[in-house]
Amino acid sequence: MKIITPPLSDPFEIPVKRLYLPFRVLDDCPKCGKQRAHDLNSQYLSYPVLGDTISLGFYCEEGHPIEEWTCEVMLQVSLEPAPESP
Repeated sequence: MKIITPPLSDPFEIPVKRLYLPFRVLDDCPKCGKQRAHDLNSQYLSYPVLGDTISLGFYCEEGHPIEEWTCEVMLQVSLEPAPESP
């Protein structure tokens, strides 16, 4: 078996409007330092592109006004041969 991976210089859009993933991204509020989460199991990625940056929005309600910020992640996918069955 041979798996050919395209170069990362060629972004590939996943043609799906809502992509839910079993990941949580944690980041600290820049004002109060409290850890906040962006749950990709309930907050979907819309038409994500492999190998390109994706901005995730965060907010913190501890202060007034509410603090909002973003952080960037990159979606990567790997494809591997499955282990042989016994």
